[in-house]
Amino acid sequence: MKRNVGTIDAIFRITIGLFGLAWAVSRTVSNPRRKFPKMIAFFSAVKAAEGATRFCPGLALFGLSTQDSKQQTASRSRQAEDTEMRRALSASSRREEREEPYYHQ
Repeated sequence: MKRNVGTIDAIFRITIGLFGLAWAVSRTVSNPRRKFPKMIAFFSAVKAAEGATRFCPGLALFGLSTQDSKQQTASRSRQAEDTEMRRALSASSRREEREEPYYHQ
């Protein structure tokens, strides 16, 4: 997953998500049959998870990002390094598979 949520936005999402969860739990304890607090708890948990993972499916759907240009550049360079590392590891494992095993006699 490519990060598309900026630092300030992530902090805001986590804060609002935890506040919504706390509110929903307090309302559910006092009246467990109400559905509205459960719905708020679900959406608040989603927002808190989006903030923690720094990925929002809604923003990704529209190709948007709330990261500033420095964060996007750093994210892209990390992804490029990860891709390069995976290629190097797969190439070395293929090379090891082709080599004949050495048996000590």
